[in-house]
Amino acid sequence: MSSLCSSVIPFDLVVNRPPETHPIGTKVICDNDTKTYDLSEVSTMIVNDATAVNISYTNAENGVPITTNIFKYTSSFHKLSARVEDPNTGCAIIQGFNLQINPNPVAFAPPPLVDCDD
Repeated sequence: MSSLCSSVIPFDLVVNRPPETHPIGTKVICDNDTKTYDLSEVSTMIVNDATAVNISYTNAENGVPITTNIFKYTSSFHKLSARVEDPNTGCAIIQGFNLQINPNPVAFAPPPLVDCDD
């Protein structure tokens, strides 16, 4: 004789998709005196409306969260990740990208120009 009891209860399964993001690959910037980059510029590249989602950043090289939108870079190349979360559903997606910092070009003084007036 079997003592297994069972019951069937219907339920709705709701599957929420994470926010839609756009891959950006490598963001190339020029070096600056403060050695910083405003990550809010990346926010507008990753999603259509950065005000509709919560975006947080992490240094993907060491896993350390970046606590402000101003990232202080220490080398010419960094691997970062952005966590984009829908505040209504809690669903999130992580989008990786690179930050490449190029040196500023050096302007050389041209040689004196000599021209004759006709």
